[in-house]
Amino acid sequence: MSIYRVEFSYNDKTYSIKAKMLDMTHPYFVSLEQLIMPEERVIIDPETEEIRKLFGTTEQLMLPLQSIALIQVLPQHHDTAAGEKVRSFPVIHPGEDSSK
Repeated sequence: MSIYRVEFSYNDKTYSIKAKMLDMTHPYFVSLEQLIMPEERVIIDPETEEIRKLFGTTEQLMLPLQSIALIQVLPQHHDTAAGEKVRSFPVIHPGEDSSK
């Protein structure tokens, strides 16, 4: 099963969002379902926070074709952190072994 990354314009901004299901059967819209929200991190990224606020509770997103700039098909095991400059670091709680 693939993961779809779609770049689109909304309110004069460009967003990139991932979804598990993409439907292009409607003549004027692309439907995205099962959206994959960016993971929460200790360091807050304003761009991912905005995506989470705008689309975090969305079940289905219907995008007009003219707003879409790019659709990428990624393998399901695609590393979401690849190419990002911010990396996740494990949190070590007091009393835990840090050598793990």
